[in-house]
Amino acid sequence: MHVQSEFGKVLDSLSDMITFGAAPAFILYEAAFHELSPALGLGITILFPVCGALRLARFNVENGIKQYFVGLPIPTAGGLLALLSFFKDDIPVIVLLAASLLLSLLMISSIRYPGFRNFHPSRRTIWVVLLILLILSGGGFLFEKQLYELLFAPLFLYVAYGFMTYMVHGFSDNRKNK
Repeated sequence: MHVQSEFGKVLDSLSDMITFGAAPAFILYEAAFHELSPALGLGITILFPVCGALRLARFNVENGIKQYFVGLPIPTAGGLLALLSFFKDDIPVIVLLAASLLLSLLMISSIRYPGFRNFHPSRRTIWVVLLILLILSGGGFLFEKQLYELLFAPLFLYVAYGFMTYMVHGFSDNRKNK
């Protein structure tokens, strides 16, 4: 039916902001940033949900269904940020700070990320995706110590795809305009 009220849209954005903005930022703060100076640790922590809220606000005022998202969607950014907390012992805090800052800025950027609203896969594609998910699920059970890496990889690839596409097409579009 594709029917939604303004109240529902705002409530959905509020829940997304808490679930994918504030919660992952707080998790990473408790895992890695709480020992830093309050200005730095809290500043980077607060920036993430603020940028997420701006990203959601921009999404809510866009008209029509587009084939892409402008700026990194907050569920992807929040998922990556939460997963980074599992790597706190393996990644230096400065890299975690930089990653949090980068994800925050990517949410409010003009970089286009593929949307899946108009994605209509063939039956063969559905079976291939199901097979891949089954293999990954089995891999998660067999390699449970690497489960976070398995979850991290597709999110990271999605972020990298949007960024690399922007680098290739963004620079070529700017050259054409000169």
